[in-house]
Amino acid sequence: VPPVPLVVVVGASGACGATTTALAIATIAAAPENCAARVVECASAAESGLGSACTAELGEIDGWRRGRRERVTIWRVDGTVAALDQVPRPPVLDPVDGPAVTVLDIGWDVSQLPAASLHWAGRWLARADAVVVVAEATVPSLRRLESTLKRLPGRLVGGQFLVAVLGPRPRRWPRHVAAAAGPLTDAAIQDNRLVWLPF
Repeated sequence: VPPVPLVVVVGASGACGATTTALAIATIAAAPENCAARVVECASAAESGLGSACTAELGEIDGWRRGRRERVTIWRVDGTVAALDQVPRPPVLDPVDGPAVTVLDIGWDVSQLPAASLHWAGRWLARADAVVVVAEATVPSLRRLESTLKRLPGRLVGGQFLVAVLGPRPRRWPRHVAAAAGPLTDAAIQDNRLVWLPF
């Protein structure tokens, strides 16, 4: 059973800022006094974006490395894995004091999600309290964003997701960039479910 509340972060394209967004969500969640949060990153060790984020290393447990940054505990894979469905299940997550959130950073191309539907990460995605899909304000990334939104579990495609786009707000996108936004992306903009992350 996934930890609750659970936020899942999915990158629409490589190097679009999904891991940074996952850490930012956890950091904000842990900001109130006596709160704590966790980030669980599924990327292979060589691809991890969180290796340098930890200010303290807390050791290795069952194929995972655990670290800390302020009140955020960071779990990352300790080794090389070739696919999302090879990522080991995280050990029993450490208890935290006060209200908490777990942020799962999928860290793999969304095309691997159907194959992982029976994997623990697929089950966590299906039960997530919120899903954040991250993209960049570029033509290729917005095209990938649309295909990523189509691959989300059925209950999410109806509107239970948030889009975070690295770059300017949509009304400032160049015309050719705005034209790359598909219907699900346009719906997210109209429903105020798209936020922009400045560089």
